[in-house]
Amino acid sequence: MPPARDEDWPRALRTAIVCAATLLGLLLVVDAIANSLTPVRGALWGGLAVLLFVVLLPDRVTAGEGWLASRGPVRRRTGPTAWSTCGARRDPHVTWSWRTSTARGSP
Repeated sequence: MPPARDEDWPRALRTAIVCAATLLGLLLVVDAIANSLTPVRGALWGGLAVLLFVVLLPDRVTAGEGWLASRGPVRRRTGPTAWSTCGARRDPHVTWSWRTSTARGSP
């Protein structure tokens, strides 16, 4: 059986590109209207748009039989499905501390 891929990833990629390009376009237009656009400012606005794109770009997730892989813009992570966790809360009186990854009772 071929690995399963995230079907929503191409749409999320398009959204990230559109948002970054829109921000860049608006910044350049506003700067040009104000007559303060310089090559340095244009490069800074381009860097800001690239940063927004990297932040908005979701990880690409692939799943096979017994494994999961997540590939982001910087690194790739692979692991067995046994490492995946359930996000559902079973007991409403238990809160999770993400800093320590341990459960503790709520007061």
